[in-house]
Amino acid sequence: MTIANVKGLYRRLFEDKELRQKLNAAENHEARMAVLAEEHLDFTDGEFEDAYGNMLVEVQTAEQHEMLNQFRNWWVMLRSM
Repeated sequence: MTIANVKGLYRRLFEDKELRQKLNAAENHEARMAVLAEEHLDFTDGEFEDAYGNMLVEVQTAEQHEMLNQFRNWWVMLRSM
């Protein structure tokens, strides 16, 4: 479980429609975490927030900032379901 896994998830979500669908269709947080574990992308909530902070510092454009915020909002929404 690493910060690198959060960054990997962020990159893959734009390319991997099947992964997005699996995560969106998962019944609950535990099921989503199982999907991530299968993909070797598991992480803790704290690691997610740390990675988000690291990634936020790296953005160079308003568009990148918006995409990163959408990613975080999507994950926070899923996590609450």
